[in-house]
Amino acid sequence: MFQFNMKPLHQDSDHGLRGCFYADDMQHRTRHRAATLESDLTLDVAIIGAGFAGLSTAAGLLARGCGELAVFEAGEVGAGASGRNGGFIMGGYSLSPQALIRQLGEAAAERLYQLTVTAQQSIKSRIRSQAMDCDLVDQGIVLADRFDRTADLQALQQTMNHQLGADWQCLTPAQLREWVRCDHYHAGLYEPQGAHFQPLAYAHALAAQVTAGGAQVYAHARCEQVQRKAGRWSLQMYSNGVSHRVNCRHLVVCCGGYIKGLNLPQAKGTLPIATFMVATEPLGDELEQILPADAAVYDNRFAFDYYRKSRDRRLLWGGRISTRQRSRAWISARLHADMVRLYPQLRKVRIEHAWGGLMAYTRNSMPEIRQHGDKHWSATGFGGHGVATTALAGELLAAAVCGEHADYRQFARYRADPVYGVAGMAAAQGFYWWQQLRDRLRLL
Repeated sequence: MFQFNMKPLHQDSDHGLRGCFYADDMQHRTRHRAATLESDLTLDVAIIGAGFAGLSTAAGLLARGCGELAVFEAGEVGAGASGRNGGFIMGGYSLSPQALIRQLGEAAAERLYQLTVTAQQSIKSRIRSQAMDCDLVDQGIVLADRFDRTADLQALQQTMNHQLGADWQCLTPAQLREWVRCDHYHAGLYEPQGAHFQPLAYAHALAAQVTAGGAQVYAHARCEQVQRKAGRWSLQMYSNGVSHRVNCRHLVVCCGGYIKGLNLPQAKGTLPIATFMVATEPLGDELEQILPADAAVYDNRFAFDYYRKSRDRRLLWGGRISTRQRSRAWISARLHADMVRLYPQLRKVRIEHAWGGLMAYTRNSMPEIRQHGDKHWSATGFGGHGVATTALAGELLAAAVCGEHADYRQFARYRADPVYGVAGMAAAQGFYWWQQLRDRLRLL
């Protein structure tokens, strides 16, 4: 027998949704009513984490006719990174495509990239087939060039299209202005398979689909101890201050930036990095002067801005990272200043929502999708490109748990190395500041 003792989960898992536009927007939508854990359970599969990865794993298991399963969330459904992110459904990984090719070779790199393209399509198909109310806008994603280096942009397009099998399109400065009107951009690339949506609404819709499929999703059910004995897993869960025991054959852990409360091996290889977003007041026709098209936009700096329209004509804007959580006043001031640098006409626009959240990053900039031992699985480290990669992780884990195939082993190279606690966080912050400085020098 062995056991893992759990520290209390990061208490920000719900607190960070205060000020979040997506959470306020859910007042006008059908919110999934997660169950309350009120008794001991015996299951085939227990999944910890009701974000995109955990819920996608559950959906994949149900599609394969898996037996009894349930998803457990320490906070509310989607309260971690899944419900706070930019809402970009984009291909690829945080690791650059050039680095992916260098590390794996062209054929293996293309296979891994195409997994994310398949995941993009599966997300969009699920939303349409289930009529999910999550504001899917399937109009692509634009990468805008801040550095006026056309050769670099063309080289990236060649890499994506000829080595990874993508279909990215070059945009001249005139063509770019049909998508986004900013005097600081020079040219761009267009990813037609990209899309964007309301991520918290998608998480709730996915939880509803899982529940309708016969599984249960439990909110405010915190795991504090894991034991392995007699060939089964035994989880000590706390719900409303009451302890319950959950026994299962398979344990799947799908946590991101809030995994540090779980004293499990996979928690030691991720950095919880804070990222930030704001939402303006509704801008009406003024928004069309900035974004005449409906594509989402980001730029090619390391410390990039990313933004898109909301359904009610707000500008949703994200950027900056930090190893510390920040106040809503800090987020609002800094991101509004970033916005005004590109669009001076927005100087007097009111910021109505400001929020942050912890994303899980690994040292190798790739997600970790793996089996740790007998019937113990995990997926984490989705910071930067989380929406599509969480969906592909869920599909790979569901197939592995059911014994269908072991394609998750394509990620075997990318086991998350230790991040060394406070020292690792300090190094990450220093690296970000250095990259910010490099961006500024390149813009001179």
